[in-house]
Amino acid sequence: MLSATEKQELKGILINIFGERARQWEVNEDSVKILSEVLAKGQKCSNVIDKLPKVPGWIPGAAYIPKQIISHLYKEIMHNPHNIYQMCQTVQLSPYATAFEMASLDLPVYLPVCY
Repeated sequence: MLSATEKQELKGILINIFGERARQWEVNEDSVKILSEVLAKGQKCSNVIDKLPKVPGWIPGAAYIPKQIISHLYKEIMHNPHNIYQMCQTVQLSPYATAFEMASLDLPVYLPVCY
């Protein structure tokens, strides 16, 4: 059972992510499960994006590959694993908004399949 403070804090997070429509959602234990999945998938997406090489705008020379390896290692070291790229968060929001609305109405929640 969530305390009133936990519900208020979770609702603040949902409003920050989903906007004003989240104000009308009732927060419960299912909301916590859904949010943890949203964050986990966002982190997975961000980690994958960090591993993608930058596409050159020219024909790459001999220094391109070592530069990409150094750039990848730098990202690996400097990227906070808890940071989520905006693109990763935005792409998956609408299916999860429906899941939060269902949880708010105490309906069975089926988590969307998002990759």
